[in-house]
Amino acid sequence: MTHSSRIAHADVKTSDNARTVNSIEPKDAAPRRVEVSKFDDFRGQFLRLLASPDFGEKPYAVMGKQKGAAAKEIARTGIVAMLSSATFLGSSHQALKERIRLVNEQGNVHRAARDAGKKIERLRHAQQTIGALQRKIRAIDESLSEIVAETVRQHFDNAYDQLERANCRLLGVEKRFGSSIHPEERGEHDKKALDKNKYKLGWQPLSRPFDYDLETLRKKAPEQWLTETLNLKLKHIFRRASTTVSDITRYKIIAAVIRSGGLDPISPETIKEYFVTKNKAEEASARKMHPA
Repeated sequence: MTHSSRIAHADVKTSDNARTVNSIEPKDAAPRRVEVSKFDDFRGQFLRLLASPDFGEKPYAVMGKQKGAAAKEIARTGIVAMLSSATFLGSSHQALKERIRLVNEQGNVHRAARDAGKKIERLRHAQQTIGALQRKIRAIDESLSEIVAETVRQHFDNAYDQLERANCRLLGVEKRFGSSIHPEERGEHDKKALDKNKYKLGWQPLSRPFDYDLETLRKKAPEQWLTETLNLKLKHIFRRASTTVSDITRYKIIAAVIRSGGLDPISPETIKEYFVTKNKAEEASARKMHPA
């Protein structure tokens, strides 16, 4: 650095109260661990539900030997064989297990954010301290400008540059820790940063302390992932049905899969409401991006 550039004071502009994670305090207690039924048990339960005349209906909605609307539609569309196939049952059972894994993995995401957040906080404080030292060195240098020779003042420049390099290294370490934090665990300071945000390159480092790819950490996120996954599977295989399968029957099948796996049951109505709300939000977003 030349003497003429001394007026360009370098400074690490980080807030004393800046936080990279929303909180370093523990999140809610870990959810109750639930295990998916073994495959044979899952398969047997699902096939029994599928063969029931009141499939997908509320208790006592179907009287006697009459079939409910969903049971009639399943028989009419010829999808029983598709739903009974080893491929569908195997992939559905795997999706159920993945849902449980994602629920349990959310705890690892929270712990990783707390650990990284504490380290980042220390790194930022160190950068702030180094920045203060740089300003002090610059002030001393300028105060002696009329007293000491340029060769002496060059030592101040060297010290300033060494501290600048140290701060750059610390910022690199901070970036690596920051990239291991899930976006939803970051503090508002980093979420609201502009395009030059130092964590903009992405949040998935080469090695993460957790295995969780969902964009949100809401408690219902794994459940919603499972619902969407099963919905896509059913839409795909129902393309081969003799006639169109209604949405509500598809939702009843999803509910039956979840129930057969031993997970907390979800009603078809709840599943329908989720997709209606999701579709409306997507349509509103599309209109906003591409106004007429």
